[in-house]
Amino acid sequence: MHKSVYLGLDAHTRTCVLEAMDSAGQLLSTREFSTSEAALIHHIDGIAAREKYLAVEESSLAGWIAGALRSHVTELVVCDPRQNALISRSGNKNDVEDAYKLCRLLRMGELKPVYHSDVSHRVDFKIAVQQYLSFREDHARVKRQIKAKYQQAGLVRTAGTKLFHPTQRRHYLDQLPSETRQQIMANLYTSLDSTGALRDKARAAMIELGRRYPEISQFQRMPGIGVVGAHVFSA
Repeated sequence: MHKSVYLGLDAHTRTCVLEAMDSAGQLLSTREFSTSEAALIHHIDGIAAREKYLAVEESSLAGWIAGALRSHVTELVVCDPRQNALISRSGNKNDVEDAYKLCRLLRMGELKPVYHSDVSHRVDFKIAVQQYLSFREDHARVKRQIKAKYQQAGLVRTAGTKLFHPTQRRHYLDQLPSETRQQIMANLYTSLDSTGALRDKARAAMIELGRRYPEISQFQRMPGIGVVGAHVFSA
């Protein structure tokens, strides 16, 4: 049994590659297996070592993997791939090579960790905040599309918010040169209303979930930090 091993996990939705390296930098094993919680735990537990240090890159799977494996290793590091030039900009990109480089960087202490809470309500809150930001961007994107379509028709006075207001829309629609253009714009207005409703619903959910975190009200006392900024910073 080894005293310490450094593990690099390259994880995808279908398959994973797990590499193990000893403290001297000697590669010990390479394991490829289907992605599942049971398989992850089985292969981590199958490494014979008293201390196990595991690195995995930040991704949509990283939070789930961290929750599944944190209790099975001595230390788990979810790292920011943008900081790992050896991996993210390498000309030799493959799963085995990436897992090996994770081992190597972890052993050298060169990985920049990304925070992942192991408290379920904190994970839920972060996901709720991310959803609000996504819906807000969707809503803003539709607004930009509406302005662009009007400008394509020669309606260049699109500053402000009047063209988005339900009571003002007909005034702008009537200036379009064809019924087809009007219908296209009407579809965009429908999308605007839909994304706006989803954004508002997600914002309310975010604020409701944030009530349990006292630091949010503290953040809002800082100049320039509003309701949304305080929740995003906390999440």
